[in-house]
Amino acid sequence: VTYSNSSEDPSTATRSVAFLVNDGVGPSSALINTINLSAVNDPPQLATPSAVAYTENAPGVAINTAVTLADVDHATLSSGIVSITGNFQSGQDVLGFINAPGMGNIAGSYAPGTGVLTLTSAGATATLSQWQAALRAVTYSNGGDAPSGATRTVAFLVNDGGAPSNALNSTVDVAAVNDPPAVTTPTQLDVDEDGTAALAAVDVQDADAGSADLAMVLSVGSGTLSTSGAAGVAVTGAPGSSVQAVGTAAALDAWLGAGNSLFYTPIPGSSGTQTLSIATSDNGASPGPAGNDSDSITINIRAVPDAEVTATLNDGLAFVNVGDAVVYTATLSNAGPEPILIGDGARAQFGLPDGLTDLQWTCSGSGTCTASGSGPIDDAVALPVGATLTYLIGGTATAGSSMDLVATFGIAAAPSLQSNNPLDDTATDTNEVRLFADGFE
Repeated sequence: VTYSNSSEDPSTATRSVAFLVNDGVGPSSALINTINLSAVNDPPQLATPSAVAYTENAPGVAINTAVTLADVDHATLSSGIVSITGNFQSGQDVLGFINAPGMGNIAGSYAPGTGVLTLTSAGATATLSQWQAALRAVTYSNGGDAPSGATRTVAFLVNDGGAPSNALNSTVDVAAVNDPPAVTTPTQLDVDEDGTAALAAVDVQDADAGSADLAMVLSVGSGTLSTSGAAGVAVTGAPGSSVQAVGTAAALDAWLGAGNSLFYTPIPGSSGTQTLSIATSDNGASPGPAGNDSDSITINIRAVPDAEVTATLNDGLAFVNVGDAVVYTATLSNAGPEPILIGDGARAQFGLPDGLTDLQWTCSGSGTCTASGSGPIDDAVALPVGATLTYLIGGTATAGSSMDLVATFGIAAAPSLQSNNPLDDTATDTNEVRLFADGFE
């Protein structure tokens, strides 16, 4: 006579078994035997593996939304582990879990150095259905810009407090995508008129290009780009308005970041603003189409004064009578820093004032001018640094429309010339005009 129990969760109460026999006349006394029953823990069971795909830079993807969980002798579980057991990439791979309604009190903690996500239920109160929902919510993501394409193996396990479940393996296929170059530039480059400025503080990065070359085109609408060259960078088109450079991100970064390799020179005599455009391509250095980056820098060309010109005009008189001869002494001087040449288009000018006739003049000095003339002055001049021209201008006072005789003398500069102090470029002399020699009208 044997005893057995078919339950997966049997009662452990002691069984009493009575034995009796009968000789045909009557039964024997009952012999009582006892059976002590020990229950054996049946571990939880996980089923339904899965395979999913993940693309670089995407949000986390649920690893196994079909996993099922059973435990014949426990209604609740205490803990679980989800771990990357195959091709784990430290610093890239991330397992995520966020508790949501239907998951009880299950909490998760991820160890990025080992690729292990630990799930726990305080007091082992989370039910099997809550654990199943939690396992289905575990996600995979990748924080790298150049992730390994090796297929990850992810193992799921749970524990009922007495025994672990079987390990259920799922897989994640990781696909890398091309990250474009990232070029950071200053917003403005300052350069003086007729000067040269070096481009600096340009940062060139590419997260997944590695040792592959990038192609960069730098161009300006006006002016010239030149370079002293750099190790690891092949440059064509320099000097010129469009320069092509090929090199790794690290080499281009060193070339443009130091501030002593690429230079901009504006057109002589120009000022204002220009735009430096920078177009960078990785030529599809990693999987996927080519990544491109476009940047621009405003070039501020600062006008620089060419010459400090001072004009004077004086006739030595406070008033004049009608019919008097008036003689003005007018001067132009140049304190530099640059000479004024005949080709610059500068002209000495003295108009015919209202109240003055018979204008005659002469010019002399250490510059270049017309020796003499009559009528209003509009004379092409040259003034080396330190030079002075003196004009003697004579005429006869007449009764004009005003009681004042106002004369103006100065220099009119070509647009290519900048004056340090334009207010000094002209001078004015004013005389009261009297109608009678005795001063009475």
